[in-house]
Amino acid sequence: MNTCHFTGWIPFAPETRYTPSGRKIICFAARVSDDHGAESILRFQMEGDPVAPIPSELAPGRVVEIEAAATTQAVRRPDGRTVSRLVFHVTRLAAQGRRGRHAEPAMQLALF
Repeated sequence: MNTCHFTGWIPFAPETRYTPSGRKIICFAARVSDDHGAESILRFQMEGDPVAPIPSELAPGRVVEIEAAATTQAVRRPDGRTVSRLVFHVTRLAAQGRRGRHAEPAMQLALF
């Protein structure tokens, strides 16, 4: 696995959905800049505890750091094509600039 590190800010509130089986999926975005100054919005989804609140680190306007192990996953589309998707297994999610308070949940993020 490859290790990834993202630092960016949350531009809008995360969205919560539930699968038919009851799994909680949290969708959110992070605005990031690359080494050349070009900005992008990365969209993520993560599986969460069905009864736990959304992590406070994902509040709009917050700057976050995400460390994750990345893998690729083949996804079969309805039109028959197979595409690759990056999947991130988060090892650390933290609000930047806050000392001593890190959330280290067992969660999975997928770039889509």
